[in-house]
Amino acid sequence: MLFRSPFHEKSSAPRPETNMSLRRDTILVAFDREFGPGKHLPGANPETGEPAVSDPCRRKGTNDHGLTGDTMTKPARAAAEIEKVRESIIESAVGLIAAGGFAGMTMRRLAVKMEMSATNLYNYFRSKDEIYITILIRGFRDLYDRLHRARDRARDPVEQAKAVVSEYLSFGIDNFNYYDIMFSPSLPKYNDYMGTPYEA
Repeated sequence: MLFRSPFHEKSSAPRPETNMSLRRDTILVAFDREFGPGKHLPGANPETGEPAVSDPCRRKGTNDHGLTGDTMTKPARAAAEIEKVRESIIESAVGLIAAGGFAGMTMRRLAVKMEMSATNLYNYFRSKDEIYITILIRGFRDLYDRLHRARDRARDPVEQAKAVVSEYLSFGIDNFNYYDIMFSPSLPKYNDYMGTPYEA
């Protein structure tokens, strides 16, 4: 039986404007009616019934929306890109706080330093306080990990104490801006955020 598209029928009446997606779906329905299960085209796989014709929405490796494998992995890549931008924002914020204190780091100044609009900056962090708390958490987590690794490298308790003190000093030297933010008495601390949405 030959496939005859419903759009091939002649009509004297003017053809109405048809939505392209509806037109395509109509053709696919007619195609499935002619060559559905048990009605394979020549050259089709007899086990799977995969049609021999090329349909961009039925190709192997695509989903129902015609997205290829590369396209479907974009959300993961987008997440990596977002995290990369967040990292840059945090490092820029550390520099602004180290230079002008907590008051010297504003979302507007940070946006200028990042060469983006202040509105776009809010897509990555809700507020200045969230950025600041992220810096504190990152700094103390890094210090904690370094001190534990230093302790585990030695077996004798005295040597462990020496290693921990040495690593603590090294952290302050290697990460002066972080260290200053973490331990400066003039900057906000955990108690300042108790009872606020940032307490956790």
